Amino acid sequence: NRFGSEYKFIEEGYLGNYLNTSKDISISELNVDKIDTSKVKFVVTLNGKNIDIDSKYITISEEEKDGKFLYTYTISKDAFTEDGKYIIQVYSESDDGTEYTSVAEEYNFVIDTQKPVILVSGVESNNIYQDYNRKVTVDVRDFSGVKSISVILNGKAIEYTVEGDMYVFTIPESTDRQSLVVKVTDLAGNSNEIKVDNFLISSNTWVYLINQIWFKVLIVLVALAIIG
Repeated sequence: NRFGSEYKFIEEGYLGNYLNTSKDISISELNVDKIDTSKVKFVVTLNGKNIDIDSKYITISEEEKDGKFLYTYTISKDAFTEDGKYIIQVYSESDDGTEYTSVAEEYNFVIDTQKPVILVSGVESNNIYQDYNRKVTVDVRDFSGVKSISVILNGKAIEYTVEGDMYVFTIPESTDRQSLVVKVTDLAGNSNEIKVDNFLISSNTWVYLINQIWFKVLIVLVALAIIG
């Protein structure tokens, strides 16, 4: 037995990836020696800290394959209840006492079940701005990171730049009220969007005034005074 145990992370699509829900995780061990399954140990860390996995969440199957022994260790998805980065290692021992381990490989995955939090600064719904344009910044807070982001202004996608951790773009003035939608999908596949509606940006003083409530009230009062 020159090569010892050969370990394999069966769900290759999960290995090193971001998941938006917990999954059953299986690792196989192939060895010419028969493994004492009562001595198999699993070391699982969550964000760098060891966590205990109840034995009820672990199943072990055994079969012979091409003169070797194949073991499949499955940890139920119910054992992965928190978001974070998980690393799994297997320690096993043959019937003759030879020890084996999977530490040569890092079997890891990240669970992120939360939608991205999107914070928009520069414009607010129903507000009026007397300006030629407005610089808008978008701050996305998410555990796994941003996979894609789209900025929709008045029904059309617009370009943005990245400044540090912020997404930045400029909204020009208009005589009409405008709407903004920012959509974000994180690396785990969680999506969220935020809408900013009915805001006005105009450098025209008259357009700015006629959209002010107090100005409309003043016009009505003056009209009533004239009628009176």
